[in-house]
Amino acid sequence: MRVIAAKCDMPGLNSNGEEVAFLNGFKCRAYRKTDSTLIANWAAEVCKEMLDEVGMNGKDLDLIISTSISPDSLASDESVSAPRLCHPLQKMLGAENAFVFDLLEADWGTAMEIANGFALSQGYQNVLVIRADKSGSSILSDETNGFCLTDGVGVVLFSPSESDVSHIHLENERFEHAEVHFISADQMHESGFKAELKWPYSSHVSEAIQFLSARVRKENNGVEVLEESWFGSTSISSEILGAFSIPWLLQKTKMENRQGEFIGLSFNPFLLKCTTYRMSV
Repeated sequence: MRVIAAKCDMPGLNSNGEEVAFLNGFKCRAYRKTDSTLIANWAAEVCKEMLDEVGMNGKDLDLIISTSISPDSLASDESVSAPRLCHPLQKMLGAENAFVFDLLEADWGTAMEIANGFALSQGYQNVLVIRADKSGSSILSDETNGFCLTDGVGVVLFSPSESDVSHIHLENERFEHAEVHFISADQMHESGFKAELKWPYSSHVSEAIQFLSARVRKENNGVEVLEESWFGSTSISSEILGAFSIPWLLQKTKMENRQGEFIGLSFNPFLLKCTTYRMSV
């Protein structure tokens, strides 16, 4: 996969919004969009800015794939609950030549693997993968265990090529996977939220990921690893971006004019799975 462009908009970090830090359990950080902007409008704005930067527009796109978890903010009617982004985004971008579909709860590595394989099979050249979430207003964070999902828009535009992808499941009886539970109609009416996160804290999760990260770096000596950062520590980091880490890091890489081969390392807390994949910039 050859990365053409990447862009990430994180409210409270590089755009208007707020930042929330959890100091217990997993110590995740949340970046929250505080206005009423719909996800599709927000996503389209970020995509157009990225395409403009590389002299392209929506008509140049062959494939658009989204991966999101937010159950709403796609339509002005708050009773509409479905994280389906691609068709409204396709219309807003004028991407009339693109084939589009949505994934649910897929990590960046899995989404890019699916997009890359499908594009190769169809002879597509310009592939856009996007994650757009505004979960802060619809999904209750697990404050007890310090776990949350952050708002943001992350976009990666790439051309497909043969690429090594590996999936490693962190199967261990010592910890559980994260879950999203839809709440009752009464709770929904009272709180305004539609679902809640649950993930019992275990230090073994971050230890297992750190062990895997060290192994990946050792096995690929000399190749820089772009790794998602989900969990905090006693020292506050400004870049614990969870599922938006990869587009954020790729954007920085492009801005710094760094070229070469990179390895992405993504994590899916709902499947307890890590994915590694090679990219060139």
